[in-house]
Amino acid sequence: MSDADLPLVSALTPVYNYGRYLPRTLDSALEQDYPANRLEIVIVDDGSTDETPDVIAEYQAKHPGRIRAFHQENQGFIAATNATFREARGELWAFLDSDDVWPREKTREQVRIMRRRPEVGVVYSDTQLIDPYGKVLESSVWELYKQKPIVGGGGDAVYKMCSEQTGNPALNSSIMLRAKLAERFAPIPDGVPYVDWWVVARLAQVSELATSASLVGYRTHGANITLGATGRRAVREVLKTVEMRRQLLLRGAAEDLTTEQLLKIWRVFEEGAILAARIANTVFLPVAQATGAEVEKGRAYAAEAEADTRAGRYGDALRNRVMAVVANPQDADSREWITDLGFALQEVEIEDPLAETRGSIVVAFLEELEKEPQLLAAYAEAVGEDDDITLAVDAAGVEEGVALVRIQHVLRNAGLDPTTVPDVVLVAMDAANAKSQAKAIKVELERRADALLTRRPARLGVQAYDAERLGELKADLSKSHRA
Repeated sequence: MSDADLPLVSALTPVYNYGRYLPRTLDSALEQDYPANRLEIVIVDDGSTDETPDVIAEYQAKHPGRIRAFHQENQGFIAATNATFREARGELWAFLDSDDVWPREKTREQVRIMRRRPEVGVVYSDTQLIDPYGKVLESSVWELYKQKPIVGGGGDAVYKMCSEQTGNPALNSSIMLRAKLAERFAPIPDGVPYVDWWVVARLAQVSELATSASLVGYRTHGANITLGATGRRAVREVLKTVEMRRQLLLRGAAEDLTTEQLLKIWRVFEEGAILAARIANTVFLPVAQATGAEVEKGRAYAAEAEADTRAGRYGDALRNRVMAVVANPQDADSREWITDLGFALQEVEIEDPLAETRGSIVVAFLEELEKEPQLLAAYAEAVGEDDDITLAVDAAGVEEGVALVRIQHVLRNAGLDPTTVPDVVLVAMDAANAKSQAKAIKVELERRADALLTRRPARLGVQAYDAERLGELKADLSKSHRA
């Protein structure tokens, strides 16, 4: 194959005040074992105030036609990276941070993989850590942080990119990708903490990931510490991984995941926030601050979950509750529902607690009746023995004999005769109702309820009646059944 047949590669280098390191970075690109006329270097200077502009001018003069440089006012790393995308002309793009170095064979090796495997959208490699002077500190980031390279594509690769505790194994300067896939990741949205993680995870949805053997040099110094950060910087980096997973899920990654995978990623997301609090030794951290639009999106997910739960679609409800928390991590109600729905989805057979109920079902809660027995007294006054209504008292998780004693105390405190109260079913724990199933039963009771006897807010859109509103109960149930 002649050099003219090789694809044009664009080395993308956003830079800000890294004039000290930029010469070695540019040298590593200019010295690639790849035809000079098939490798362009695209630099976007993000308003540097150090010697960076002078370094760029010097290298352009020494290497005419090889470096295309653009200057903009300081807008931040993501804006500068997006600018390199707009200016790149290559069929293949290769990221090159302005303080990292490429091994000489990197471009040719990765191009060879891309040409041989058209299904591959991204090639990346392991990285070695080097100090500010180029000395190798660690020969393999993957070994150092016990990372496993992720290859392949589709849901499995996306899941691994989102769920691995050790984070993203594809560091920026090791990545080469197909420019025609840029619409999948560009422009990179504001709020995305890691460009490399974002790009690779997004492309895993539509192409395959592959690895190459050459080792890129990741330069570690005081201004860029991410790997191996400690103290406050460690807290910062952990919080960035939390936000990264959140952004990926919010922006489409969830579509390729099973419910089980989505739930696992949510747990990793939560564990990250807990880890940050542990490192910082405080819970007062700015963890995953949702925007107004994200809060609204979370409410929409929660509303869908509520409808799914009422219809018995617990798997769909669980997905939507997870997404509600991802959109708005402050949604405590959805977080509680994730636990409840997880129990409801367990593949266990339970005896139907409402198998022999009357036409309408009103659900009350044993603990609440114990605190406020007048609720039961008011109910008995509003509903008679002959009404086609059953009161189901939720005592799931309480041993049957204990629950029976407790409800008898409630009846006495309410001044009621157990032999003359309206139809009541006590839903408690027996041999067929293991304690591990209590959550599932609680969800099922509220899902099938026509009304609730409670002062607490209803969670599934079921009408709740306290002592003051019980006069409306029978009429409302009658209207509901006629409808």
